[in-house]
Amino acid sequence: MNDTQRYCEQCGAALAPGAAFCEQCGHRVPQTAGVAPSRVPEPEPAAAQDTSPVSTSATTREKERRSGAPWLILGIVALSLAAAVVVLVSVRDQSVGLEGMDSTTDRTPAVQPTAQAPLPVDAVDLSGLWYAELPGTGVALAQVIIKQEGDRFQGTSITLDGGIQGSFSGSIRGRTARWQFIDSFGNVGTGVGTLRPDGRHLDAQVTAGGITELHVLHRGHLPE
Repeated sequence: MNDTQRYCEQCGAALAPGAAFCEQCGHRVPQTAGVAPSRVPEPEPAAAQDTSPVSTSATTREKERRSGAPWLILGIVALSLAAAVVVLVSVRDQSVGLEGMDSTTDRTPAVQPTAQAPLPVDAVDLSGLWYAELPGTGVALAQVIIKQEGDRFQGTSITLDGGIQGSFSGSIRGRTARWQFIDSFGNVGTGVGTLRPDGRHLDAQVTAGGITELHVLHRGHLPE
C-alpha cells in the first residue's frame, strides 16, 4: 500500500487516494502522478540594465559632456580675456595716433622773435639820445630819444626837467630824414633834417603853425 499523499498538478490540492479527478478544480489526475513538488517562489528578476547601443551612446555623451564642461568654461574665459586685450590695444593705438596727429597737425609753430630789420644800403641809423639847441646859442632845449627799425624811426622830445614836449615818427633815405610830429599842445608839424658826415650832428628844420625854426641835434652830448 502506497501511503504517499498525492496532490493535484493543476491547483496543488490534496487528492483522495485513488481519485481520478481533483475535487477542487476537476483536473484529471494521471494514474502515474506523484507528489507535487512544493512550490519554491521564484526570485523576481532583477531589473535588467539597458545595454542597448542607444542607451550606451547617451550615457557616454553625458559623461563626455560633464567631463568637457570645465574645459569649455575655461575656453570661453580665455577667449573673453583675449578679446578684452585686443580692444585695449586698439584703443591705446588710436589714442597714440590721435596724440601723434595733434602733435604734427595742430601744433602751432613757435613764433620766432622778429629780428631787427636791416638798414637799407643808403640809410643811416639815428637811434640814440640827442640834445636839441637853437643854432649858435649853445643851450640845450630838449632831449630827443630816437628808436629806429630799418628805415623807419620814431621818438619823443623831452624837456630838460623831464616834461614831454611831443612825439614824432618818420623815415630816412641816405642821410636825409623826414618826420611828422605833434607837440604837447596838440600842434601838428613836419620836420626835415640832414645828418652830417661825422654822424653826431643833425641839422633840422621844423615847421609848425606856419613858423619854421632851425635846430641842431647833438647825438650823445650837450652842445659845445
